[in-house]
Amino acid sequence: MASILHVNCFMGRPPFSHKFDHHFRDSLHFSLSFKPLFRKLQQNSIWANVPNIIKEASVRLLDTFVDLTFEFVDQPLLPCQGNFAPVEERGEAIHVTSIEGRIPDDFQEGVYIRNGPNPLFGGLKSTKSVFGKSSHTWIEGEGMLHALYFCKECDGSWITAYNNRYVHTDTFKLEKERNKPAFLPAIEGNPRAVLSAFLLNWLRFGLVDKYLSNTNVFEHSGKFYSISENHIPQEIDIRTLETLENWDIDKGWRRPFTSHPKLIMVNLRIYRLIKHEKEGRARIGIMPRYGDADSVQWFEVESSCTFHIINCYEKDDEVVVLACRARDSIIPGPDFGLNKFEWFSKGFKDIGPVEETDEKPQGSFFSSAYEWKLNMDSGDVKERNLTGTEYSMDFPMMNEKFVGF
Repeated sequence: MASILHVNCFMGRPPFSHKFDHHFRDSLHFSLSFKPLFRKLQQNSIWANVPNIIKEASVRLLDTFVDLTFEFVDQPLLPCQGNFAPVEERGEAIHVTSIEGRIPDDFQEGVYIRNGPNPLFGGLKSTKSVFGKSSHTWIEGEGMLHALYFCKECDGSWITAYNNRYVHTDTFKLEKERNKPAFLPAIEGNPRAVLSAFLLNWLRFGLVDKYLSNTNVFEHSGKFYSISENHIPQEIDIRTLETLENWDIDKGWRRPFTSHPKLIMVNLRIYRLIKHEKEGRARIGIMPRYGDADSVQWFEVESSCTFHIINCYEKDDEVVVLACRARDSIIPGPDFGLNKFEWFSKGFKDIGPVEETDEKPQGSFFSSAYEWKLNMDSGDVKERNLTGTEYSMDFPMMNEKFVGF
C-alpha cells in the first residue's frame, strides 16, 4: 500500500514584525562591521592559541593531581640484579688503560656497541597512591649506549677507548626537561594502580609508557639504530653516540619495529619462534620470505621458552635453528605480591629433574644454547642442548658474516 508524505514548508518573507526586522538589520550591520575586528582577534596569538591553552591547562591540572596523589619511591634491586643498577653518563670517550689479557694482532679495528637499560633519576621507581602500588619490571629503564673503540697504531699497539650516552627518545627529553619522573609505572602492581597509571599516562602524554630504546643496536644501509620493542628506532652516530633522529622511513612507518632484526643473505626463508605456552608443546614456524600466513610450516618441539635466536641456516632437507632456550619465561616476572628474590633464585638454581607437581621447577630460567633440526620434507624434529647445564647463557652475539650459514 502506497503512503503519501506530506511536507509542510514556507516560501516567502518570514512573518517578522517591523520592529524585529529593524533590529535584525541593525544586528546584521553590527556583525558585518565587527568582522575586521574579529579577524584581528583571530590573528592575535592569545585568541588563536585558545585550544592549546585549554589543553595545557588540562595537562597541568592532571599533573597536579598526579603530584598530590602518587608518591614516587626508589624500587630496590634484588641481590642478583646489581649489574642493572644505573651508571653515570660520560658523554665523552675516555682511554682504557687497564686491559686483562691481550688483544689479538689480527683483531679488526672498529667499535663494539651495545645498549641496555639505565634508569634516570637514580634507578627504577615505584609509586604508592590511594589506588595501590605499581612498579616497573627489572628490564625497564631508559636506553644507554655503551661503546668500546679499537684503533691500531703503526707500531702494532692498540688504543682503546670507552664512552656511554643516553638515547634521546622523545620521552627521555620530556622527563629530562621536567627533571623528575613523569610517567607512572604501569607494568605490574595492584590492578587499580596499573589501570590508573595507564589512563593518566595516556591523558597527559598520549602514551601509556615511555620509549626505552634499550634492547638492540643494528646497522642498515650504512646507518646505525638503537631500538626496543615498543617504538620506532632512533638513528645514532656511533662516533659520538649522539641521537640524530627517529627513523620512520620517510613518515611511512608509524608502528614499533622488532628489536632483533636479522639479515639473511643467501636463503629465501625467515624464521620466528612463537610465544611459550605452558599448557602445550612449543612450535617453530618456517615461512618463505615472500610467503603469507598459509605458507607457514609448523614444527612441534618440546615445551620451552626462547627469546633470542643465534642463527638459522639450511642444510640439505633441514632448517637448523640455534637459539637460547629455557624451560620457562622470566618475563614478566612473579605475580604481584610474591617474594621476588625467592622466585628468581629458584628459577636460576642448578637444573634438576622436573617434578610433575612442581609448577615452577628449579632451574626453569636456566638458559642454554640449543639446536633444532627441522626436516622440511618429513616434518621430523631433532633437538639437543649444545652447552650443557654448567653455565647459563643468553643474549647471544653472532658475526653477521655468518648469519644464514
